[in-house]
Amino acid sequence: MSYDVSLRVDTGNSSYLELLVGNYTYNCSNMLVLANDLVNGSARSLSSMSGWRASRVAEWLGGAVRHMRTHEDLYTPHEPTNGWGDLESWCAFLADIAEACRQHPKAYLYVG
Repeated sequence: MSYDVSLRVDTGNSSYLELLVGNYTYNCSNMLVLANDLVNGSARSLSSMSGWRASRVAEWLGGAVRHMRTHEDLYTPHEPTNGWGDLESWCAFLADIAEACRQHPKAYLYVG
């Protein structure tokens, strides 16, 4: 299973524009939960942020990614043993989401 991530921008005419951000395996989600607990004070997964304003997502993910990259020793033990995902590519995926959120701060995150 995997995350399908997009940003939804309200167009003002009872519809939205969907910007696709990417897809990544669920297998690394526990690393983000741990990082969010340590950095943001709440053990949140990516899917639990679905529906959040992009500006808020950018802040949370930015801090979590910085922490994961500077404290790899805390996160590499949580890499999936089946080889589906790793800390480096997971951080890159989350950083891409954070950047898209910074570019579209009024959009909403959708995780499906």
